[in-house]
Amino acid sequence: MLKLLIVDDEKVIREHIAGYAGWADIDCRVVGQAANGWEAFEAVQKLQPDVLITDIRMPVMDGIELAEWARKRYPAMHILFLTAYNEFEYAKTAVKLGVADFITKPFQLSELTESVRCLKQYSHASSDREQLEWEELLQHMSDPDLSAESKREELREKGLLGKSLIFLSIEIDNSDLYHQHGKPVSKLALREKIAQVMDGFSYEYRMTMSRSGIYLLLFQNGTSQLADLHRMARIILAAFGDSASFSVSIAISSQLQDLSELPRGLEEIRQCWDYRMLLGEKSIISFESVQSMRQEKQSLKRSNLTELGDMLTQADEGRIKGYLRSIYKEIISMGLNKNQVHQLALEIVERTEAQLREYGVNWDFGSGVETRKAILSFDVLHNLIHYLETHLEKVIGTIAGSKQQAQGGITQKLKEYIEQRYAEEISLYSLAEHLYLNYNYLSRLIKKETGQNFRDLLWAHRIVVAKQLLRTTSMKSYEIAYAVGFKDPAHFSQLFKKMEGVSPIEYGSKP
Repeated sequence: MLKLLIVDDEKVIREHIAGYAGWADIDCRVVGQAANGWEAFEAVQKLQPDVLITDIRMPVMDGIELAEWARKRYPAMHILFLTAYNEFEYAKTAVKLGVADFITKPFQLSELTESVRCLKQYSHASSDREQLEWEELLQHMSDPDLSAESKREELREKGLLGKSLIFLSIEIDNSDLYHQHGKPVSKLALREKIAQVMDGFSYEYRMTMSRSGIYLLLFQNGTSQLADLHRMARIILAAFGDSASFSVSIAISSQLQDLSELPRGLEEIRQCWDYRMLLGEKSIISFESVQSMRQEKQSLKRSNLTELGDMLTQADEGRIKGYLRSIYKEIISMGLNKNQVHQLALEIVERTEAQLREYGVNWDFGSGVETRKAILSFDVLHNLIHYLETHLEKVIGTIAGSKQQAQGGITQKLKEYIEQRYAEEISLYSLAEHLYLNYNYLSRLIKKETGQNFRDLLWAHRIVVAKQLLRTTSMKSYEIAYAVGFKDPAHFSQLFKKMEGVSPIEYGSKP
């Protein structure tokens, strides 16, 4: 039975993990808890657990320091990191320390138990010490501060100089979305399945964790050219079939002369992942195919964003699918990479938000932030297009509702505003603020509903009131001009004569 020690500065999390009844089902038991690294330091020596499950950020002594000490003192102990910070730097530290798995909060207990279960079943081809030395070698090979000569000398000492290899990255599709939805995937489970596939091949290989999956390094044996590399990749994809809760994609570097070229391999893998956005889930992307896909990039057609503006203005939900189909085709035909696709999607979102503001809709800032985070988490184009479709449907529905509400009462609200405040210094801008509507949208709406602009309607009402005052009071013409809101009596007289055919004085003197 495996003994577990739980280390986290949040008592609720510690007790939640420790109190889980499912541990007994996988032949494990929690032997202790600790609130920080120092308490764990003492508990490890006293209890000598088989598995150390620890948070990274804690007071007194953090998880990194604890893991460094535990790795030196108890090299056979398995270490699982828990952290709310899903960052590459933590993943690199975890790899360097030989950490068995790296689990991002919030997590589900089922994921944690799956990681521990895999620890019981998974066995390395070499000892833990050899594995740790291997991880350190990879860190050295990817270190830009080490000279090429230093790297070659280290490879020579280990008999790896000139030993060519191909670098593969097996990543969980849309892994960030799994984390956002509280369904993160254990990389131990991923590694276990890959190891099962590799048992069917005669390749010499090594595996290590990456931020979103597993790196697999395949060494050439003799004159073998790894002819069945793609067949092996397809078998790995098939291992994560319908029964798995997630799918994976695979990126493949070109052939590397030896491990000293690891930085080149990492860069080629990065470029492969840019194109997963186009190819979709369960893809196999080789650097060779990426090179052939590259071509002169043309600018995105600005007409696409103009069409979007028209669609939103008209609140035409029926055009959404056709619009996004044209976007999809353009992205594919141009061979845009992941960053370019994300940028286009963000431009679409920014245009929708601008349109919402124009209609006076108070679009929640937090909602906008979450929308951007969601867009940047997509690895696959068709999933992103589906998300944008849902977003546009919501926006158009909001605009349509706002337009209907505004049109339904705009004439009466305009009439009341002018009647109540005609003598004040009012304008279309002040009316827009009063009604919480965009100035340009309100101007178009008033013109559509009345056939006139705001200024003409205001002047017409002021003249009506002036006529009443001329007939019912002894006020002078200039006094009436000021009383009804005109700043310039001369302008009042000119406008009055233009509208009534006579001057204010002539009108007031009529019987």
